[in-house]
Amino acid sequence: KKKKKQSSPKQMSANAVTKEKRKKRHAAPEKTQTRQPAKQPDIMAGRLLKVAVGVAVYAAGTAGGLLWYQAKQVGEVSDAHRCGKWLELAPVYDNHVDKAEHSLGITRQRHRLIEKARGDCLEVAAGTARNIGFYTSQCTRLVLTDRSPTMVKVATNASGHTPMTEASPSGPAQRGSSDQTHNTKDTGSSSHFDPEAVELSVADVTELPYRDGEFDTVVDTFGLCSFDNPVAALKEMARVCKPDGQILLLEHGRPSELWNLPVALWVDVRAPCHAKDWGCWWNRDIVGIVEASGLRIVSKKTSQAGTVIAIEAKPS
Repeated sequence: KKKKKQSSPKQMSANAVTKEKRKKRHAAPEKTQTRQPAKQPDIMAGRLLKVAVGVAVYAAGTAGGLLWYQAKQVGEVSDAHRCGKWLELAPVYDNHVDKAEHSLGITRQRHRLIEKARGDCLEVAAGTARNIGFYTSQCTRLVLTDRSPTMVKVATNASGHTPMTEASPSGPAQRGSSDQTHNTKDTGSSSHFDPEAVELSVADVTELPYRDGEFDTVVDTFGLCSFDNPVAALKEMARVCKPDGQILLLEHGRPSELWNLPVALWVDVRAPCHAKDWGCWWNRDIVGIVEASGLRIVSKKTSQAGTVIAIEAKPS
């Protein structure tokens, strides 16, 4: 009886193979059922990603083509055209830029820069006197100049003063800066500087009618983009600034950071259109211009994706 109950090695091997086949037969459908649902989302996500990339490339190419076409249509913008643009913009300039400067934080940046002015102060390319409300009692004297008589006239009406000097050399009128308002409501600050001490004059920034080392502080906001020769302008600012004085700059220009390359390309493509509409080249290398003038940069800070830069410098 014991011999009958025992299985032969062949039977045991056959039974083991049968069991393995049964396991595989039952396991195969489970693997198929678990894999198929996992693959479906992956396939859909990949397709959606390809569609999104294609749409983005198409949109970027179309937008770039339109910008390039607009720039080509504008053509070259002459210095005479830019100078004439400021005669046209002067009466309405403040209304055009007030809201934009406030929303972008430019007004706050003006205030932070101008409050550092001290002693005898000269502001070149003062435009419509947009910074006049930000000077403090640290200033013992304040002179605002601009090459454009129209800009000076608007600044005169805004401040209630009359031009004290007319030192502009003969030549076409041109503004040196694109901005400034005596409006302090945006920052909540009040100026302690006596407005009666303000001097307004028409003067070319490359031929300032002042002595060497006459001022403790020289200010320029958004002017380097508009000067025909920005390096010469900075050298003239350094001449009238005391050796231990300071030169305060707030400018817009081309971003230099690698991660800002898309913004830099956009600024370059739009530069001719902007120069035609506003009279300034907003894609200049501001740091390179300052270094070329021989000024020593003490500090610099960028904002607005690298398109706005505040610089504190000293004469070399």
